[in-house]
Amino acid sequence: MPPTASPTLRQLRALVAVAATGSVGGAAADMGLSQPAVTQAIAKLESIIGVDLLRRSRTGSFLSPAGEQFLPRVQKCFRKLELALAEPCEGYTFATAAQAPTLIGKLTDTHLRSLIAIADAASFQLAARHLDISEPSLLRSARDLEHVLGIEIFQRSQHGVTTTLIGTELARRIHIALREVDYGLEDVASFNTSAETRLAIGIIPLFTGTVVSAAVEEFIQHYPNARIEVRDGTYDSLLSDLRSGSVDILIGNMRCPEWVTDVVEHTFFTDPFRVVARADHPLAELRRPLTIEDFASYPWVLPPLGAPRRESFLQLFADLEHPPRIAVETNAPALHRTILFASDCLAILTQREVAIEMRTGRNRLTVLSAPRLTGMDVKGYATRSDWQATPLQLFFLEALKRHAETADPNRHLEHRARASGWS
Repeated sequence: MPPTASPTLRQLRALVAVAATGSVGGAAADMGLSQPAVTQAIAKLESIIGVDLLRRSRTGSFLSPAGEQFLPRVQKCFRKLELALAEPCEGYTFATAAQAPTLIGKLTDTHLRSLIAIADAASFQLAARHLDISEPSLLRSARDLEHVLGIEIFQRSQHGVTTTLIGTELARRIHIALREVDYGLEDVASFNTSAETRLAIGIIPLFTGTVVSAAVEEFIQHYPNARIEVRDGTYDSLLSDLRSGSVDILIGNMRCPEWVTDVVEHTFFTDPFRVVARADHPLAELRRPLTIEDFASYPWVLPPLGAPRRESFLQLFADLEHPPRIAVETNAPALHRTILFASDCLAILTQREVAIEMRTGRNRLTVLSAPRLTGMDVKGYATRSDWQATPLQLFFLEALKRHAETADPNRHLEHRARASGWS
């Protein structure tokens, strides 16, 4: 987890300048500051991180091993800040590539924190409360930021002052840039054994919890000082969290829209869909092949629109003038099962979910043959395309991949086929 006091832009610039010039004096000249000011900035930065970033000698100041780990993240942060201003933002460009470094020099930490807080809270009042400052102070910072940028990025809404579309996108880009500093702090955590680190993941509820929980357990045993932040929600909300830097890894059913170009998906395995009902369902007692009309005569429990299961349901009944009634719409797996066991509702589960239920020995579910059913869950994880994992994040991903491999239903089917001589 990042320290309570976060490094300031001035402190980070001082580190970059000293690394580039090899001396405090050279950095001071480049930054237009006094040598004591640069020395103080570096000292405060080292105090925040808890490790020495520089080795001082008569010939100059040079990066320590921890500094060599930390510097690339800081440089990446500033590159992303420059791109945030130089690349078109909802059709508007704040600066050219040549002007961006100068404009960044005019931005303060208060500017950036205020923008991100207002965009995240979608409410001026809530943002002020989150930052623990007065609303007038936040308003002054917001208006000053607009003056520096030369464009209005805040607007009044029914909930008060919030960001415009341009402001919201700029806040997202800046948040991702500043996350590089957090990653840098995690990179150097091995040089400070008392430091806490943070792992932020998002989980889609319908993704199996056993895989994630096993990986989390392995992770906390290896990193006892780490703190894991787990968010669950809809795919769309978690995708937004991933793109904004609020989470680092999104785990679950992969279905990234084509318009999202800054996210990369990685597949663990595919899990075919099955139509299921309670074991003593009336359709289970029929002694003939089931028709599409049979399936349409009963209510269904399904996830919301956009979910792969819902899309398969729509395709299954695409030719019917009157599709079946959706009695319950939910993403909660436990609610799916409860409703199935207590009603005549039908549902779509994956092959693995059915197998897990059958392994309990209760045999409360039955799989109904639906030849026209297509589709499958693509289980995996997603990251931002320019994301560079820290050692801590890499460890978690490797653990996640191992446990996902053991959960692959196709792998288990292949093993059973070979054992039975089917292949």
